[in-house]
Amino acid sequence: MVAALGVQWRGRGARPLQVGRAIRQLILAQIRSIVSFVTARPSANKPGKVTVPMLRILDLLLSQPSRDDWFALQIVRDTELGSGTVVQILFRLEHWGWVVSRWEDTGDARDHRRPRRKFYRLTGTGAREAKQLLSGAFPRLFRLLPA
Repeated sequence: MVAALGVQWRGRGARPLQVGRAIRQLILAQIRSIVSFVTARPSANKPGKVTVPMLRILDLLLSQPSRDDWFALQIVRDTELGSGTVVQILFRLEHWGWVVSRWEDTGDARDHRRPRRKFYRLTGTGAREAKQLLSGAFPRLFRLLPA
C-alpha cells in the first residue's frame, strides 16, 4: 500500500520518508487519512471486493437464516476457513449491517466453563443482499434451486 503511494520507507533512523522528489515527514495520522482515502468505496454498506471465503460464510449463514446463535468458532468449523479470515469477514458484514451481534450471558458461559461467545444473526437486509450476491456469483446454480 505504501509503495503504491510512492512512499519509500527508510527504517527506524532519523531519515525522513521520501514522497516523489520532495522530502517530507509523514506522521501516522496523515498515513491513516491517505489510506482511508485510497481504500474508500462509494457505498459503505456494500462490498467492494467479494472473495470466495466471504461467499462461503454467506452461504452458511443463508442455510439457516433465522438462526441467531452463530459464533465465530462454529463458522470456522463449518466452513473450514481460518479464524482470522472468519472474524474479519464477520466484522465487515456487521459494519455493512448484514449481520448483528450480541454477547452471550455471563452465567451461561460460566455454567459451561468457557469464555463468553459473541453470537451473530443475519439481518433481513443481509439475507437479501447475500442472496443477490450469491445469485450473481453463481447464476446457473440458483436457476436449479426451487424457490
